[in-house]
Amino acid sequence: MEPKTPNKEGALTMPVTSPDVKVSLSKIPKGKKGRAKVLYFWCSTDVNKWLKKHCRPYHQLYGDLFVEHDISGRALIRLNDYKLQEIGIEDSNHREDILRNILQLKLKTEYQELKALDQRIGVTFERK
Repeated sequence: MEPKTPNKEGALTMPVTSPDVKVSLSKIPKGKKGRAKVLYFWCSTDVNKWLKKHCRPYHQLYGDLFVEHDISGRALIRLNDYKLQEIGIEDSNHREDILRNILQLKLKTEYQELKALDQRIGVTFERK
């Protein structure tokens, strides 16, 4: 897998299915002050916005399921193949694609948390 690289706007991108296809990992719901809202505090509306932006074809198919099951940010990052199947996503390829996008979101969130922690304690975190 090719490593994440910043684009001209500074957003991290990562190849998804081929080296020619890249997904921006920078667009997530904003809080009241325009800062990125912490994933763990996302409500089901925020998750639905994320799903629409990053999994558009699946949002059209399964967006209502995410709303119906009140999938919050905390619930989103705990989803696995079995749980997606339980809420009604039968196609294994769809579940795999959705889980791949969730994993990218989790990695981005964890990277931001580590970077913020390092800044608070005065340690420089470098990606390799």
